[in-house]
Amino acid sequence: MQQNNQESPTNPCNVCGGHHVSVLANHSRSGKPLRTVICNDCGLVWSDPLPHNPRSFYEDDYRVAYKGTYSPKPKHILRAGKVALYRRKLLGKWIDQPKKILDVGTGGGEFAYLLQSLGHDVNGIEPNKGYAEYSKQAYGLKVQVGFIQDIQQPDESFDLITIWHVLEHTEHPCDVLTKLHSLLKPKGTLVVEVPTI
Repeated sequence: MQQNNQESPTNPCNVCGGHHVSVLANHSRSGKPLRTVICNDCGLVWSDPLPHNPRSFYEDDYRVAYKGTYSPKPKHILRAGKVALYRRKLLGKWIDQPKKILDVGTGGGEFAYLLQSLGHDVNGIEPNKGYAEYSKQAYGLKVQVGFIQDIQQPDESFDLITIWHVLEHTEHPCDVLTKLHSLLKPKGTLVVEVPTI
């Protein structure tokens, strides 16, 4: 180990290409071995190494590993509903008129449903089939199963794109942001929320 808890990551930083990281944690929330690092050059935080097959992990295993279920439980729906109300308040003026909106990482669909009930034309994209199917059946939402790289929409399609606590799960966050920018209409708005550490 290098001085100041600095180590070399398994792979370079996906934002700046840096090779110097500090270890933030060596275990997941559930106590399983999981090394979490922060790039000492740009501040990106990631699990190192990334899951062997991240696409498969988020499609099939992530919700089960962290929520204990393949589709939302009532307690998750209630919490997500409260979060949706809070996010609506945060967006304020950006949703005062009907807009075409993309919600990236729709989850169970509570936020997208709230926007739809306010008169917006909402599309969602969610990698977990169980959660995506739930949001379609429970709320009648237009949700594509997949990742943002898979979205089947033309460029400049959306007035507003939201991505709440998703960017930190992506392998290549810069590529994701570039894709989202291409999907925005001129003068469109991108809302990104990532966790603090």
